[in-house]
Amino acid sequence: MQVIKDDEYVKITYDEETKVLGTKWKPTSFEDDLSDEYVREVITEIADGLASTQADYYLADQTNRGVVYDENMQKWVFSMLLSGGQRANLKKCAVVQSVDFFVGMSNEQLLKGAVTDIAYKCFNTRREAVEWLGVKDNE
Repeated sequence: MQVIKDDEYVKITYDEETKVLGTKWKPTSFEDDLSDEYVREVITEIADGLASTQADYYLADQTNRGVVYDENMQKWVFSMLLSGGQRANLKKCAVVQSVDFFVGMSNEQLLKGAVTDIAYKCFNTRREAVEWLGVKDNE
């Protein structure tokens, strides 16, 4: 497994065997008020990671994500991730919902009405998300 980014808030990995790009937010993202600049940096790294690895699947484990995106940030995040996914010819995107209600609502709003040929779905557990992707969990 290749580690693309691993800092105090998020870990981004790519598994060449399963062709899964994964992100996992850490509990510390609840503790600090993360700047928009940091969020944009992370989302850009994810989008570029999707494209450069040519990942088939994206697993966004947001269980511990404590960042709530405002409407403008939601649009920007979706646009960036969609662009990266399209450049990779991504097949599926699975999102494991945050335990924070408002972050979960932010995710739902982000995906609501999305028009894309990339299959995406939100889940309550990582296990459900991995099963839907149809790959083994190498974490």
